[in-house]
Amino acid sequence: MSIRWNNNPNPRPVFSGQWIRFVKEKGLRAGDRIVFSRRQTEGDGVRYRIRAERKNIELLDPFHVEKKKRNSARELREKEEK
Repeated sequence: MSIRWNNNPNPRPVFSGQWIRFVKEKGLRAGDRIVFSRRQTEGDGVRYRIRAERKNIELLDPFHVEKKKRNSARELREKEEK
């Protein structure tokens, strides 16, 4: 990922890069969050941080856990059949 500055009168950083890859590597799904933060460092330096936060669906949705168990059982049967 990279950061560049736009050319507006009030320049802001523009984050660009391989977002699909980032999402896949972090295992993100709908409802998860990506948090951007900025920290001033010594001198004129600025550090940006990108953090992924997963929403824990399984704790909030007991049906999701049951569905996951059923899917796992089906996957095992399919593997045994091969």
